[in-house]
Amino acid sequence: MLVQLWMAQDFIEHRQNMIMEDTGDEYVDELCQRSLLQCLGSNGRNGQSVYTMRNVIHDMAVLVAGEECHAVTLGRSHRVPEHILHASLLCNESSSGPLTGDTKKAVLEPFFNAKGLRSLVLVGDSINWFKQVPRRLYDLCHLYTMDLSNTHLHELPNSIDKLVCLRYLALNNTKIKFLPGSICELHYLQTLGLRNCYALQELPKKMRKLENLRHLDLSFDKEVACLISSMPSRIGRLTSIQTLSRFVVGKKKGCGIGELKDLIHLIGDLCISNLHNVCSQEEVIKANLQEKQCLDSLELQWGNQNLPINEDADKEVLKHLQPHCNVKQLKIKGYRATEFPDWITSPSSSNIVIMKLSNCKKCQSLPPLGQLPLLKELLIEGMDGVVYVDNEFCGYGANKGFPSLEKICFKSMKSLRAWTGVREGELSSLCQLIIKDCFCLVELPSRLPALVELEIESSYHPNEPKTLLSLLHRFTSLNSLIIAAFPTNDLHFQLQDHPTIECIEIRDCEELISLPDNWLPAHLTSLAIKRCPKLTCLPEHMPALQVLKIEECEHIIPPPRNGLPHSLNVIIINRCPLFQAHVDAYLNAGISIYINGQPVHANLEAEQWRTANDGRISSGFLQWQPPPSG
Repeated sequence: MLVQLWMAQDFIEHRQNMIMEDTGDEYVDELCQRSLLQCLGSNGRNGQSVYTMRNVIHDMAVLVAGEECHAVTLGRSHRVPEHILHASLLCNESSSGPLTGDTKKAVLEPFFNAKGLRSLVLVGDSINWFKQVPRRLYDLCHLYTMDLSNTHLHELPNSIDKLVCLRYLALNNTKIKFLPGSICELHYLQTLGLRNCYALQELPKKMRKLENLRHLDLSFDKEVACLISSMPSRIGRLTSIQTLSRFVVGKKKGCGIGELKDLIHLIGDLCISNLHNVCSQEEVIKANLQEKQCLDSLELQWGNQNLPINEDADKEVLKHLQPHCNVKQLKIKGYRATEFPDWITSPSSSNIVIMKLSNCKKCQSLPPLGQLPLLKELLIEGMDGVVYVDNEFCGYGANKGFPSLEKICFKSMKSLRAWTGVREGELSSLCQLIIKDCFCLVELPSRLPALVELEIESSYHPNEPKTLLSLLHRFTSLNSLIIAAFPTNDLHFQLQDHPTIECIEIRDCEELISLPDNWLPAHLTSLAIKRCPKLTCLPEHMPALQVLKIEECEHIIPPPRNGLPHSLNVIIINRCPLFQAHVDAYLNAGISIYINGQPVHANLEAEQWRTANDGRISSGFLQWQPPPSG
């Protein structure tokens, strides 16, 4: 985003044989090398890098910019110089208090006198008061950049075309349903941000006129259906486009998947949806995904599962959607044939790190994904036809056995009965296994030597709900265990003798009444219990416990003070009224206590621990360690 903002203001030098985005990335790298910017890592939601600037550098930049740049905080009186070029409005309504109707109308008024304004950015997470664009905003005809993200904007007026110089328009996280056709008259527009516009139903029909468009972001952070039914006609004419995060295949002429043919500069993520609308094999071949070498992530989605299934057609479509070997993340959703094409596990897919196969309900077996040498994370979901996972899953040949796989999740596999056939040396890096909504599953591999975390949720056989839990003794490296949505009122299975489990989380067990004494491992250091409404008491005999977290357990009563283990350092309580009512008994026990996120009492060492682990304690999988002495 930073580079795109610079591009909009002509801050990036045009270099021969080099695209502006790459030049901009070099600028960012140089600023980081000179410590003018600091990279904080990537945003977990969208993978974009996050940068910050030290206060002293920021103050110097403000001084150098003089009155060309102006930042205004919502709710504070301010004067905006008429000759400013770049303005931002900091919209933290929680700190400024609620806005009245008159105040809302007047918020942007001071900016309207800055006739030479080139950029206007609203900054805030949820700008609820901004629901309509003031008419006078369109008098700022020299605007190059306008960011109205995170507002409650439902529509843009047709007069948007008055902003003839506009190059960057961000409407991310808004309520917008339609864009006016006049937006297609913004011939200089380079970036159109529509990320997380979940209500968006249609794109303007003449978007092909935006010949300078380079970035069209239609991505979603949430797994929800896209309401757009088709791309506009002839979008393939936008040959400068680099970011096209979503392509919705339409049925009409000029809206098909073949429009991707000439979009050879695509980078980053691409989701192709409504693949059931593909009209011919020739159209798929024309899309030529194998030549799009700058794509990092590819998602392929088939839509309406109620339509008549042409298995051969789906098979041919997927066969010709093989991506370039540089793709690192592959998702296939709603595929309706019984088997996958060979390219899924061929050497051309050897760079794939993350793979998700979802709702491919006709598939009866899993491809030999163990042959992918760099695969680290795998999700298998909603594949109703799969009954057994055997040794073929791990593959054959030199790269068999998932040499790099660290995390695997089986979810909503309603027919899956057994996962077996793991041979010695296979799955040697697997440290996290998640099983959700697999009601028939009764058998797991006996060899998972590196498994550290196991989560079992709603995966209990109706005739013998404890079957999976009875297999825990096989996993001799297991450190953390999550048990969720267990259907009965007790958890009487052997756990106390497990040699390595130190962290346990029990959640969403609506029938659970009690936890038996002497049931937990003696070396347990962390226990989290969440949303167990019938549970009334905690088990005794937890001599090594350091962290206890109780959340939304309305009937649970705390043990007496002398019943607490001496090792306990932290108690975290969220929305547990009975527990909270008795918490005074622990105030002088040297324990840090937090109720609904607020500290009630903290000893110094435990407070230092909490500060160091802030944001991670919600998992319940942390060990408290006192800071080193001296």
